[in-house]
Amino acid sequence: MLARIVRLSCAIVALTLALVSVAGGVPAAEATPQDTYTLDSIWPLQVDGVSVAPFALTFGPTGALYVGATRFGLPGPQDYILRLGPTGEVEQALPFSGYANDIVLDTGGYFYRLLNANMVRYDPQGQTPTVSEALPPTTIGRNVARTTVGGRQVFFVAAANSIYRYNGLAQDITWAPAQGLSEPAGIAITPDNILVVADTGAKQVQQFTLTGTLAAAPFTLAEDQAPLRVAVGPEGAIFVLTTTGRLHKYSPAGELLAAWGEAGVSPGEFRFPLDLAVGSDGRVYVADTDNRRLQVFRPVEAGAPTPTPVISPTPNPSCVIRPDKGIDPNVIVLGDRSWVSLRVLANCPTTTLPADIALVMDTSLSMSQEGNRIALARQAALTFMETLNLNQDQAALVEFNDTPRILEPLSQQRYRLQKAIAQLSVRGGTDIAAAINTAQAELAGPRHVQGHAQVMILLTDGTSAPTEALAAARAAKDAGTQLFVIGVGSDVIEDLLRQVASPGRFFYTRTGADLTDIYLQIQRLVQTTDLTNVVVSDLLKPDVAITGFGSPPGVREGSKVSWSLPVLPLQGITLTYQIQPSLVGEYDPSQEPARLTYLDRSQNVYQLAFPTRTIRVLAPTVTLTPTPTATATHTPTPPPTKTPTPTPTATATGTATMTPTATATGTPLPSPTPQISKLFLPYILTFRPD
Repeated sequence: MLARIVRLSCAIVALTLALVSVAGGVPAAEATPQDTYTLDSIWPLQVDGVSVAPFALTFGPTGALYVGATRFGLPGPQDYILRLGPTGEVEQALPFSGYANDIVLDTGGYFYRLLNANMVRYDPQGQTPTVSEALPPTTIGRNVARTTVGGRQVFFVAAANSIYRYNGLAQDITWAPAQGLSEPAGIAITPDNILVVADTGAKQVQQFTLTGTLAAAPFTLAEDQAPLRVAVGPEGAIFVLTTTGRLHKYSPAGELLAAWGEAGVSPGEFRFPLDLAVGSDGRVYVADTDNRRLQVFRPVEAGAPTPTPVISPTPNPSCVIRPDKGIDPNVIVLGDRSWVSLRVLANCPTTTLPADIALVMDTSLSMSQEGNRIALARQAALTFMETLNLNQDQAALVEFNDTPRILEPLSQQRYRLQKAIAQLSVRGGTDIAAAINTAQAELAGPRHVQGHAQVMILLTDGTSAPTEALAAARAAKDAGTQLFVIGVGSDVIEDLLRQVASPGRFFYTRTGADLTDIYLQIQRLVQTTDLTNVVVSDLLKPDVAITGFGSPPGVREGSKVSWSLPVLPLQGITLTYQIQPSLVGEYDPSQEPARLTYLDRSQNVYQLAFPTRTIRVLAPTVTLTPTPTATATHTPTPPPTKTPTPTPTATATGTATMTPTATATGTPLPSPTPQISKLFLPYILTFRPD
């Protein structure tokens, strides 16, 4: 459903600085929003065929839009700064280490990333990092804005309950509660150098000079909303992204001019957006984070009818499926290898009870041993989080070693959960009992949704006091929690962990290499789609060797690779394999489009074709070694000897020819009619105390 453009009653305020309390703020008087915005376009964001989650937006010195984005899929988590073209295409993708909270560019094209307590500056190629003076201990920067004063780059960072000003990379001014700040979360700077601050705690927008004095009276947001980020339009209007994902537009005096947006996955709807930006043409860009896309809105001129975007009619099956294919890298030298990814994206109704799921992960020092198990556990947990249906379910992340900590409470914010998983590090010992108690308290706490099943998934490689661990597990199971346990490594006490787990809910892996498979097995028990008997296959050309698989591994039959899944996970799945071409040129390594076959809930057979992709294989560069020149030596010529003339012998000659190989086109495959037996029905998990 397309988000409705909402016209709201709101407040016009007569703001007189001499009469307004700085700390209190004044709501606007009632008025009717004057402006209307309509959806202009949607830009899905991908790097090398893998979707990325946008978390920050900023414009560069030449007017290009830059996006801070994070990839959590295979081959592993990665932070990027993307430069987008005018229609949303990714023109440049610079990878970075660590996970930024915000990004900004200066007038020279240098990048600045806000990494917890520091800003880090990089050259225009994303190299040579230089670290700023740090914020106070335990203080984490949330948002950064930049301007130029006297030819110098000046930055402002919102953190905790304060604003920190930097000249270059050195701090020089701080202002905080004395100026009425409660919880500043977003900053923007107007063309005349007024600092606009989104104060989430006070549900206000505040305005300051660059030295921290009040520049205008604060105003409270309409609809009882709290601001998360702010941006300034070309004519000075203040745009606000609220903590609930609404968009507001205000005059500098606090008059509400427009409001739109609601939660969802349809065009014009958002899933936990984290930033916004306004272009010089007035278009509004929104980082629709958990939908892995940017949405662009444009203003409708006064008096003009609001256009209704045309949506192509589509069938209404139980699931909407979109297959996609990628090759990374897609340009190699002969002898090198590439990864092929076959991704099945799904938007399906669920057939299981909604759940609150606590992911409980062991981060003790021993998790760094035996092949760095923590890295395998992180990637498996990221993949698991990708498959959850967070449109209906909630998830939490609990880490434990000597002491358990709730890193992310129960929520539906996939990006925040995945970012926390990607940042897990090891230290200390193992206390399973404390971990179970902490996770159960969260599952039964105020964020628990009445009617949701309670699910705990505990991963550990260590031992713990048996009596305490069994008592904590018994209490959780008696409260109705379904307790899955994954033991990893050679040191685990399997008998203990089997007793900790609910019946039939214990899994074991010695190396951790199959952790992704285990998490996906658990996911099938927790929730599934209506799609069964899922088969994905790809037939390669004879000159392309199959040299490896990602997880889950496929089956190799000559030049064909295939995967069989009893059910398709919610949100789809990505399947990968490695190839090594043996011919130079640019071509599709497959003989025909890869295929996806499945049964829907009515046992109808569907067959879809993946898009075709090409790889460019370059000839190796040949280095010639000079051949030494022989020195001529005079040899006397012997007298001529008469020899008989040989009889000519016929020699066969010929010209080698190569028959071109037919290239598969991307024409969708017709739906087959053969009967496919019903192999599996979606497992509907019932949750009850043991």
